[in-house]
Amino acid sequence: MARVISGALNGMEDIRFAVVGSGEEIVRQAIPERLLERVDFTGQLDVTALKKLLREAKIMIVSSRLESFSIASAEALCSGCSLVVTPIESLVYLSGGGAFGSVSRDFRPSSLMAALDHEIKQWRGGARRSD
Repeated sequence: MARVISGALNGMEDIRFAVVGSGEEIVRQAIPERLLERVDFTGQLDVTALKKLLREAKIMIVSSRLESFSIASAEALCSGCSLVVTPIESLVYLSGGGAFGSVSRDFRPSSLMAALDHEIKQWRGGARRSD
Protein backbone atom coordinates (compact mmCIF):
# COMPACT_ATOMS: atom_id res chain seq x y z
CA MET A 1 0.00 0.00 0.00
CA ALA A 2 2.82 2.40 0.85
CA ARG A 3 4.33 1.98 -2.62
CA VAL A 4 0.94 2.57 -4.25
CA ILE A 5 0.41 5.78 -2.28
CA SER A 6 3.93 6.99 -3.04
CA GLY A 7 3.59 6.24 -6.75
CA ALA A 8 0.22 7.95 -7.01
CA LEU A 9 1.42 11.05 -5.16
CA ASN A 10 4.46 11.26 -7.44
CA GLY A 11 2.35 10.93 -10.58
CA MET A 12 -0.70 13.05 -9.75
CA GLU A 13 -0.42 16.38 -8.03
CA ASP A 14 -4.14 16.88 -7.38
CA ILE A 15 -4.86 13.88 -5.17
CA ARG A 16 -4.74 13.28 -1.42
CA PHE A 17 -4.77 10.15 0.69
CA ALA A 18 -6.13 9.35 4.12
CA VAL A 19 -4.49 6.42 5.87
CA VAL A 20 -6.97 5.05 8.40
CA GLY A 21 -5.91 2.76 11.20
CA SER A 22 -2.39 1.52 11.74
CA GLY A 23 0.50 1.69 9.31
CA GLU A 24 1.53 5.31 9.62
CA GLU A 25 5.19 4.49 10.27
CA ILE A 26 5.48 2.23 7.21
CA VAL A 27 3.82 4.76 4.91
CA ARG A 28 5.92 7.64 6.26
CA GLN A 29 9.10 5.69 5.50
CA ALA A 30 8.01 4.97 1.92
CA ILE A 31 6.95 8.49 0.94
CA PRO A 32 9.32 11.39 0.30
CA GLU A 33 8.96 14.17 2.86
CA ARG A 34 7.79 16.66 0.21
CA LEU A 35 4.72 14.49 -0.50
CA LEU A 36 3.66 13.81 3.08
CA GLU A 37 1.63 17.03 3.26
CA ARG A 38 -0.90 15.31 0.96
CA VAL A 39 -1.39 12.35 3.29
CA ASP A 40 -3.64 12.49 6.33
CA PHE A 41 -2.91 9.89 8.99
CA THR A 42 -6.09 9.44 11.02
CA GLY A 43 -5.29 6.44 13.20
CA GLN A 44 -8.35 4.57 14.40
CA LEU A 45 -11.60 6.46 13.87
CA ASP A 46 -14.90 6.21 15.64
CA VAL A 47 -17.96 5.43 13.54
CA THR A 48 -19.04 9.07 13.15
CA ALA A 49 -15.61 10.25 11.99
CA LEU A 50 -15.24 7.29 9.62
CA LYS A 51 -18.63 8.00 8.02
CA LYS A 52 -17.66 11.63 7.50
CA LEU A 53 -14.34 10.65 5.91
CA LEU A 54 -16.00 8.15 3.58
CA ARG A 55 -18.60 10.71 2.45
CA GLU A 56 -15.76 13.08 1.51
CA ALA A 57 -13.68 10.41 -0.26
CA LYS A 58 -14.02 9.23 -3.84
CA ILE A 59 -12.05 5.97 -3.78
CA MET A 60 -11.23 3.41 -1.13
CA ILE A 61 -8.20 1.19 -1.73
CA VAL A 62 -8.29 -2.25 -0.16
CA SER A 63 -4.96 -4.04 -0.46
CA SER A 64 -5.92 -7.12 1.52
CA ARG A 65 -4.58 -10.55 0.66
CA LEU A 66 -7.11 -12.34 2.84
CA GLU A 67 -10.58 -11.00 3.49
CA SER A 68 -13.72 -13.03 4.16
CA PHE A 69 -15.84 -9.89 3.79
CA SER A 70 -14.89 -6.25 4.04
CA ILE A 71 -17.50 -4.35 6.02
CA ALA A 72 -15.45 -1.17 5.56
CA SER A 73 -15.64 -1.62 1.78
CA ALA A 74 -19.41 -2.05 1.94
CA GLU A 75 -19.65 1.11 4.05
CA ALA A 76 -17.49 2.97 1.53
CA LEU A 77 -19.80 1.92 -1.32
CA CYS A 78 -22.83 3.07 0.66
CA SER A 79 -21.09 6.42 1.20
CA GLY A 80 -20.55 6.99 -2.53
CA CYS A 81 -16.97 5.76 -2.87
CA SER A 82 -15.81 3.38 -5.54
CA LEU A 83 -13.32 0.65 -4.71
CA VAL A 84 -9.86 -0.37 -5.81
CA VAL A 85 -9.35 -3.93 -4.63
CA THR A 86 -7.13 -6.96 -4.89
CA PRO A 87 -8.48 -10.06 -6.68
CA ILE A 88 -9.98 -11.72 -3.61
CA GLU A 89 -13.39 -13.22 -4.35
CA SER A 90 -15.24 -11.22 -1.68
CA LEU A 91 -13.65 -7.94 -2.80
CA VAL A 92 -14.30 -8.65 -6.49
CA TYR A 93 -17.92 -9.30 -5.48
CA LEU A 94 -18.14 -6.00 -3.58
CA SER A 95 -16.68 -4.10 -6.53
CA GLY A 96 -19.37 -5.60 -8.74
CA GLY A 97 -16.66 -7.15 -10.87
CA GLY A 98 -15.68 -3.65 -11.94
CA ALA A 99 -19.09 -1.96 -11.90
CA PHE A 100 -18.36 -0.21 -8.61
CA GLY A 101 -14.59 -0.06 -8.76
CA SER A 102 -11.44 -1.51 -10.25
CA VAL A 103 -9.87 -4.87 -9.51
CA SER A 104 -6.11 -5.32 -9.66
CA ARG A 105 -4.80 -8.19 -11.77
CA ASP A 106 -2.80 -9.62 -8.86
CA PHE A 107 -1.32 -8.56 -5.53
CA ARG A 108 1.72 -6.67 -6.82
CA PRO A 109 1.90 -2.95 -6.02
CA SER A 110 2.20 -2.18 -9.76
CA SER A 111 -1.10 -3.98 -10.43
CA LEU A 112 -2.86 -2.17 -7.60
CA MET A 113 -1.42 1.11 -8.89
CA ALA A 114 -2.76 0.34 -12.39
CA ALA A 115 -6.21 -0.34 -10.91
CA LEU A 116 -6.05 2.95 -8.98
CA ASP A 117 -5.02 4.82 -12.12
CA HIS A 118 -7.96 3.28 -13.99
CA GLU A 119 -10.37 4.22 -11.22
CA ILE A 120 -9.15 7.81 -11.11
CA LYS A 121 -9.70 8.02 -14.88
CA GLN A 122 -13.23 6.66 -14.37
CA TRP A 123 -14.00 9.50 -11.94
CA ARG A 124 -12.36 12.17 -14.09
CA GLY A 125 -14.13 10.92 -17.22
CA GLY A 126 -17.56 11.08 -15.55
CA ALA A 127 -18.14 7.30 -15.42
CA ARG A 128 -18.32 7.46 -11.63
CA ARG A 129 -20.52 9.78 -9.58
CA SER A 130 -21.30 9.94 -5.91
CA ASP A 131 -24.79 11.41 -6.10
